[in-house]
Amino acid sequence: MFEIPTKMLLLVAALVWLIAGAAVIGVGLNAAVEPWTGNMVLSALAIFLPFLILFLFISRKHIKRILSYTEPFTSLFKFFDMRSYIILIIMVALGVSTRATGLVPPSIVAFFCCGLGFALIVSVMYYLASYVAICDELATDDRDITSFFRNMASSFSQDKKD
Repeated sequence: MFEIPTKMLLLVAALVWLIAGAAVIGVGLNAAVEPWTGNMVLSALAIFLPFLILFLFISRKHIKRILSYTEPFTSLFKFFDMRSYIILIIMVALGVSTRATGLVPPSIVAFFCCGLGFALIVSVMYYLASYVAICDELATDDRDITSFFRNMASSFSQDKKD
């Protein structure tokens, strides 16, 4: 039930992460009851960087797992593994309960959620680049995404020489 072409799982994952990132940013922007200060922007950036590294690591694991599937069609829900679904449920529950209790000031919710949401959205590019690498056959046989970026960078440097 709900089977799609296996490689399309990369686009499903990208869409889910994009929607989640936009929703979390929306929570952050709605929580900002006062104008953003320089310190809040720096705090959001401080939240963004470690979460970006974490999400890129997680994305890479999911991409490798998806690319290892050999069947041409697979379940729509296999873009995540069971562990990731559990982590997602825990994170959503913590976020909702934290906001509902009011224990965290709105200004902290604002910069935390904006940094976290932006990191999710930026990591979407990893899924999209992987999908493009597969469709255009730019990646190596093992479909390592770093080779995709290497090929892209070398093509840009060749364009500058011409």
